Amino acid sequence: MLTLMVVALVFGFFVSSVGISRLMNGISLLRDAMRNMAVGSGDLTATLNVDSKDEVGQTKDAFNRFLGSLHDLVSEVKRKSTSLLDGIETVGRATDNISTSAEEQANSANATAAAVEQMTVSVSHIAESARDAERMTKESGQASRELAGEVRATAEEIALISNTVKQLETVLKA
Repeated sequence: MLTLMVVALVFGFFVSSVGISRLMNGISLLRDAMRNMAVGSGDLTATLNVDSKDEVGQTKDAFNRFLGSLHDLVSEVKRKSTSLLDGIETVGRATDNISTSAEEQANSANATAAAVEQMTVSVSHIAESARDAERMTKESGQASRELAGEVRATAEEIALISNTVKQLETVLKA
């Protein structure tokens, strides 16, 4: 009877050890995947193998769904930033055209002022306004170009994040 109890105790210990080892292995995989995401080398397309329906399996499934949502969000931001960059570049070209037109108007106003002495005061005000408009459009064009550069840098960082995410996928699948 004592032998049977000892055998049952040893068997119970063995079964518990195997169960705990399996549970810890799943938790370790999840920990490693989260660690890789935290250090910036995460692949948002990677998934963890859900091989059970217990709490660890459910956590892996939730983690996979979270990564999928995050991947969709990053992809959407990347797509929108590209579209925004295109729009900003279009605005920059338009402001350059406006600046050129404003400069031409300023030149025309100055020529008219020299030719028509009676309208000197009026033309002078028009020329000043055109110069102000030229200055403001040049400033606006410069601001648009700077914004385009910032958006371009953001798009490059998103591409870097995407590459990092792909590296995590490789690590997780290995």
